[in-house]
Amino acid sequence: MKTMPLLVALLALAIGFNVAQAKDKTSDGPKPIHGSIAKIDGNTLTIKLGKAHDGTQPAPLTVTLTDTTTYAGELKGKDDLKVGAKVAVTVDADNKVTKIEVKAPTTQKK
Repeated sequence: MKTMPLLVALLALAIGFNVAQAKDKTSDGPKPIHGSIAKIDGNTLTIKLGKAHDGTQPAPLTVTLTDTTTYAGELKGKDDLKVGAKVAVTVDADNKVTKIEVKAPTTQKK
């Protein structure tokens, strides 16, 4: 029965490892905001957000592009942004865009 404490210790270690991994997956920084570009004015974008879960329409979000903004996907820079494009925007606490990506339109099955 000397193996029982060893098994208990290994089980506790495995559970602790899985809990630590779960915490890491939930705290991986700011989440992108999804919407469509309603207006482009210099380095300022107005993003129209989708309806909330309760059916209400949230106010548009105004964000600012910076020299350190990362353009992902097919975007090479600010000139590739177009009004109406569906985007995922990650912003910092000051609403400065840290990353922007154009989302490909979804195709509907017939």
